Amino acid sequence: MPSQHYRDLQRDFSHLLDEFFYHIRIYKELRDHDLRKNTGLKQALVADVQMLSAMEANTPGAVREMEALIRKYQDEWQHIGPTVKEDWEAIRDGFWNATRIVYDKINEHYRARRSEHEANLQAKQDMVEKVKALTADLKANSAKEWKEVTDQVLELQNAWKSIGFATKKDNERVWKEFRDQCNVFFAAKRDWFDALRDKYKAARDKKMALMNEAITLKDSTEWKRTADRLKALQQQWKEAGSAGPRDENKLWNKFREACDAFFQSRKQTFEKQDAEQAENMKGKEALIAEIEAFQHSGERNKDIEALKAFSIRWMNSGRVSPRDFDKLNEKYRTALDKHYGQLKVEADERMRLRFQDHMEELKSGPDGKFNIERESRFVKRKIEELEGEMRQMERNMGMFNFKSASGEEMKKEMQKKIDKLARDVERLKGQHRELVKELR
Repeated sequence: MPSQHYRDLQRDFSHLLDEFFYHIRIYKELRDHDLRKNTGLKQALVADVQMLSAMEANTPGAVREMEALIRKYQDEWQHIGPTVKEDWEAIRDGFWNATRIVYDKINEHYRARRSEHEANLQAKQDMVEKVKALTADLKANSAKEWKEVTDQVLELQNAWKSIGFATKKDNERVWKEFRDQCNVFFAAKRDWFDALRDKYKAARDKKMALMNEAITLKDSTEWKRTADRLKALQQQWKEAGSAGPRDENKLWNKFREACDAFFQSRKQTFEKQDAEQAENMKGKEALIAEIEAFQHSGERNKDIEALKAFSIRWMNSGRVSPRDFDKLNEKYRTALDKHYGQLKVEADERMRLRFQDHMEELKSGPDGKFNIERESRFVKRKIEELEGEMRQMERNMGMFNFKSASGEEMKKEMQKKIDKLARDVERLKGQHRELVKELR
């Protein structure tokens, strides 16, 4: 090869060789720079992960933050290139050891959460069973007992809120069971109180009617009839049941006020009557003594008129206590009948006079109209009894054979009884007419 060409070729070769080694040197410098840079980045990343591994995974928020950061650091790790060979193993081990620590804490947190959820699920299932037991054994028969059981259910509801979540797949199911059991209890409670309100309403309506009737009777002066009626109303009040805490006392106070007003008025009237009756008793005793001491004048009509005057004075002498009336009346009748007997006054006439006295006594006494009505009913029943007895005796007469002497005597005796019954019936009919006339 010509030397000139050799020199040119040698020069080109040398130039290219220098340029090659120059590029090799530049590459090595750039590679070393990248390795050192990557080493620094990964060392910083290792420091970040180690710092993250030192965090406490004690709240769901902290765990979520750790999960997001560890994924971010792993992603950055993958995108950072190789490091200096001498430092690679230490950097790699440092990163993955710290990463495992982070994931151990995360997994431990979720294991603890699962255990907590399972415990919460068991606690909630226990509460469902408690509400079921309360509902199944429900024997509340008063508002107080219902309140006690309701407080227990509300306490369970408040405790439910403090338990926390159960496992995701069971949380909604167990909540629905608990809610349904509570609804069963509160529906039973609502039904019981609805029935109680209906019972209160029925009692309230009845007691309002009793109260209104008592108010209309409180000013009555028919003492016995009204007293009996008010006592009957009081018994009905006891049997009517409670009208509820809202109305019971108000109704009772008005009802009692009406009853008390009547009985207080009756008491005052009777106290006044007792005083009057005590005076009347003295007057009647004096009148009886006067009748017993009466001397006949010898003129029959004049003496009968005197006895009638005694009767009028007796009727006008006022009422006495019922406990003394029979004894006084008997003495009065005995004294009067003795004089009538001496004057030979007919028994029918004496009975008529006695009935007039009796009717005047009924009229002048308390509850006069009621007493006359009662006497009228008694007389009417007596008339019916005597008429029935007459019909029976007449039928008996038709069944016997009176042809013998003894039979004829029996027939006369039976006829006498029938005639007497007829006279008694006529007398009682006359009395009944007098009584009915007084009622008009």
